[in-house]
Amino acid sequence: MNAIKELKIYIGIAEKISEAGTCKRMKTGAVIVKDGCVIGTGYNGSAKGDKHCLEHGCDMEHGHCVRCVHAEVNAIINAARSGTSTVEAKMYCTHRPCHRCIKHIINSGISTVYYLNDYRDNRTTEVLINTGYINQVYQVIKEKLHEDIHRD
Repeated sequence: MNAIKELKIYIGIAEKISEAGTCKRMKTGAVIVKDGCVIGTGYNGSAKGDKHCLEHGCDMEHGHCVRCVHAEVNAIINAARSGTSTVEAKMYCTHRPCHRCIKHIINSGISTVYYLNDYRDNRTTEVLINTGYINQVYQVIKEKLHEDIHRD
């Protein structure tokens, strides 16, 4: 499978998974792929058994909802729960990871991150620069992705 088709498929899966998100502010999704196989998925939602934003409202701190576990972290947790290593895997996200998530992504050994929508968090850029991971995170331009698919 070529890289453009791969991006379209896995970003599409992340978008679909994001629909399960339980935060009122934003629905996000993430997919981890290794050797062509999906090994973890996640959406933003409360910890198992905890209250959901949809039912009880967001728990806000400094302009961010902190009730939810982010999609990227849930995807890493789901891979870990199945005993699957994320080392050298790729992650596909609906949004640019925040500074906390990017730390988990780096430490889990994920080699590359592709995201669709920007999420402005200057601290993410700082972490990416400080760790040398800056060249491993790429924004996918949806219109360009659509054009390239139809040229094949």
